[in-house]
Amino acid sequence: MGFTNTAPPRNWGEYYVGGRKKRPWLLEMVHSINQMIPGFSEMFDEETFYMFALLTVASAFLLAFFLSKIVGVSIREHDIQITREWRDWRPANPFRFPWTVAKEFHQKMKNRKKAVKAE
Repeated sequence: MGFTNTAPPRNWGEYYVGGRKKRPWLLEMVHSINQMIPGFSEMFDEETFYMFALLTVASAFLLAFFLSKIVGVSIREHDIQITREWRDWRPANPFRFPWTVAKEFHQKMKNRKKAVKAE
């Protein structure tokens, strides 16, 4: 024997508010707005989805280029001093992090100033 529902039928959305009628006009408004918004399968077929994805990626790259080159937005997290040759055959040291390199550089500058003052 299966489960039979003997409870009286409820209105839409009563499950979410514990079976009591709390602001039914709000639930009906949310339901009607939800019905007005088209679903994914209503908006896209396979070709239009790929076109949308391609245009989204291309516009993201163009926006990033525009912001970096024309507007001048840049990321400045650390004052990184690059002191090695770019075309050197040795690989970079993976254990020298930008924040430690900056601290080492500033410590060297302080030591140089102390050495100049001592002379």
